[in-house]
Amino acid sequence: MITPLRGDLSLLTLRNIYCAKFQSLIRCGIILWGGEIESVRVLNIQKRVLLAIKGLNKRKSCRLIFKELNVLTVTALYIFEVLCYIKKKNYLQRHLDMYKHNTRRKCDFHVSSCNTSLLKTTKEFFPNVRDRMKMNISINPNFIAMVTWHGRARAYLHRFRLIDNATCPCNKEDQTIDNLIHQCTLIHTNRELLKKNVQQSGNWPASKQELITQHLRSFLIFTKSINFDEL
Repeated sequence: MITPLRGDLSLLTLRNIYCAKFQSLIRCGIILWGGEIESVRVLNIQKRVLLAIKGLNKRKSCRLIFKELNVLTVTALYIFEVLCYIKKKNYLQRHLDMYKHNTRRKCDFHVSSCNTSLLKTTKEFFPNVRDRMKMNISINPNFIAMVTWHGRARAYLHRFRLIDNATCPCNKEDQTIDNLIHQCTLIHTNRELLKKNVQQSGNWPASKQELITQHLRSFLIFTKSINFDEL
């Protein structure tokens, strides 16, 4: 699109076309994917578009072109959008907001430590990536939430301060994936059906890996039957 127009339009007009047709797509949801390794591919495409605007060889450096056209790289756009989102939602806290100690670091931003429990949950279901790639699973949103612990369980939502507490409405303990599979009384009927199907060819309770490798169909039915909106 850019190359045929380069001889008839000014550099400013080409830049405006870039912003309307390309940069607008980049910014769409960049907060969610901008930190992934695949963003490098988008950056390479961005460089090729800018080189086409300038009519330069694809092996030329784009460092000065970004400055000349006043364009942010994909990485810079990601950082910018994240900072704008944090400022808008007022998520950043300083140490003085959390502690009363009069230290020289009290005005620094408080950074939460990384929690790898999400990855640990998925690995318990799928210990081997190659085995997972060989499986043809008809997934549903609830299944994804269960095997990744992303987005539906109250313990996960509470971790991001989206709800006030993580306690399951059955009032036993925090609503985690283990709690939903083995303990929550609100889905007792769903669990009993899963338990019955598992016991036909195995033992209950079954491990997360066994639910996937030996009882996948029953586990898919169980996850799909859960109404998270009522939990």
